[in-house]
Amino acid sequence: MAQQPAETFGPEFPEFQATIMGAIPESIFIDLEAARRNNARVLVNFTNNEVHLRGPEGFSMEKWKARMDRFSAMDLNSYIEDGTLIGHFLLDEPQDRSNWNGNVVTPAQIDEMGRYSKERWPTLLTVIRAFPDFLQGHQFQYVDAVRFHYLEQQGPVDAWIEKHFTEARALGMAIVSGVNALNGGSKNSGIPGRKEGKFAMSAAELRNFGERILAQPDVCAFFVWEWDQAYVTRPDIKAALADLKAFAENRPKRLCRP
Repeated sequence: MAQQPAETFGPEFPEFQATIMGAIPESIFIDLEAARRNNARVLVNFTNNEVHLRGPEGFSMEKWKARMDRFSAMDLNSYIEDGTLIGHFLLDEPQDRSNWNGNVVTPAQIDEMGRYSKERWPTLLTVIRAFPDFLQGHQFQYVDAVRFHYLEQQGPVDAWIEKHFTEARALGMAIVSGVNALNGGSKNSGIPGRKEGKFAMSAAELRNFGERILAQPDVCAFFVWEWDQAYVTRPDIKAALADLKAFAENRPKRLCRP
């Protein structure tokens, strides 16, 4: 479950085994230790929200690297080696011009982020969140996986899978996928979303969309976006998430490597 607070790891929420977490230098070891104690896996964003990464022309590599350098003296190797820290989430939505003063973050810049990460942690998975068609045309050397998730508003789930998974396979990257549960449901769900005019996924939608995505053999990790305690503790949603966990555990495991 993406953005799950570290204090909720453990037996109270057995449906969740991994999270996407924004890292803060002062608390990263506390959060990773909490994950380790509860056998949870963490995909870390070391630079956090795009507001910290913008300059006058949009994305600033200098600011991104400066945010990364806050962690340069920290020894995270034991968490990488034991599988607690499963990857580095490099950036969110490089193609969204509204995030970058009307520009985009180019595939070449994304690859440079991967290089900078590998310089510090050579074995740590590097992940970019973007639809695969945005990444086409560049020969990536330092980005291992692409992450994208589904919302009902994007059209029928089977057509969505066919398009984006085909394009991701052509990139030669590992695939991290999932669903936007809080804002990606249909009007029929009846569950208000986090954003005005949006709806959260119903239990039936979670099962349907999630199982279709998890049925793809090249999915190496699956995340539900994002944590909301009122939502995840609804009995119907909790049961659907438990079913998705069981479905995931019964499929063949796949390493998140290209």
